[in-house]
Amino acid sequence: MSSFRELIQSKAKNVGATESFNTKSSQKYGGLIKIVTNYADKNKQEKWTPEGKITTEPGGDTKFQNFHPGIDIANKIGSPVKAYADGIVTRVVDGMKKGMASAGNYIVVEDGAGNKHKYSHLDKASVNPGQNVSSGQRIGTIGNTGNTYSPSGGDGAHLDYTIVNAFGKYVNPYEFLKT
Repeated sequence: MSSFRELIQSKAKNVGATESFNTKSSQKYGGLIKIVTNYADKNKQEKWTPEGKITTEPGGDTKFQNFHPGIDIANKIGSPVKAYADGIVTRVVDGMKKGMASAGNYIVVEDGAGNKHKYSHLDKASVNPGQNVSSGQRIGTIGNTGNTYSPSGGDGAHLDYTIVNAFGKYVNPYEFLKT
């Protein structure tokens, strides 16, 4: 991680050390490295939506995907999920359980441009196929159905929000998400 190495070297220079970063300097300046790491972790910007904390960004990786095209938003089971775009509900999958090899319970809403907005790992859906929905309308609740996990030891409850356009290409969810 060159950016981390550069950060360590710059901090080391600020306290009078001029040697390059290597295993010996790592041992010698282990305390400094820990301070810099803690500083970087504390100052990492957290992003939130009305639905909860964003835990995976578009392009990030998860336990199940090397490239995650959507956004994961963590919150308690039963927290409301609202539509991020106007559209028509084209699919509702219900009855999935935690641990099933799937996206769990999910809803797909197709907007006027042909984008398919998929809301996965829901506890419950509160809409039906063919129903029109408006941006901001409650469509379900956060759950932990399908393949879910929590690196911090929680229950894995989250919303996975992914968009595919009319040409089958992923769309950055931030184009619709209000943070």
